[in-house]
Amino acid sequence: MNASTQKLAHILRDPNVLDALPMQEIPVLRGELAKLDNILFLRMLTGTKVAAVPSGAPFGDQQQYEIIDSHELARRWNVPETWVRECVRKRSADAIPCIRFGRYVRFEWGSSQLEAWCQRHRCGK
Repeated sequence: MNASTQKLAHILRDPNVLDALPMQEIPVLRGELAKLDNILFLRMLTGTKVAAVPSGAPFGDQQQYEIIDSHELARRWNVPETWVRECVRKRSADAIPCIRFGRYVRFEWGSSQLEAWCQRHRCGK
């Protein structure tokens, strides 16, 4: 069990330890939780075991992306969730790049496709 896994296990046993967690460790912990969430989500979708990604190793071929939903994307971009959902629809002239799992729509936060979409919509190029 690596140090991150031990820390997560300790927090799950006693969530009150988060009060003493140094601020600089919060982004690292959130990253570990995001990796775990992605692995569990893929396992849930595929029904098969997904190999755990070693800490610091890229998820997938080249880069690790955080998989987020429309609510989280709207929160990060500070826009209404209804706007995000409208921009994802197939009838949209330039739809936000997304992943579709049936009726579930997810976004690859940090991906070059999402970044390129943002750049195309930036004013004052």
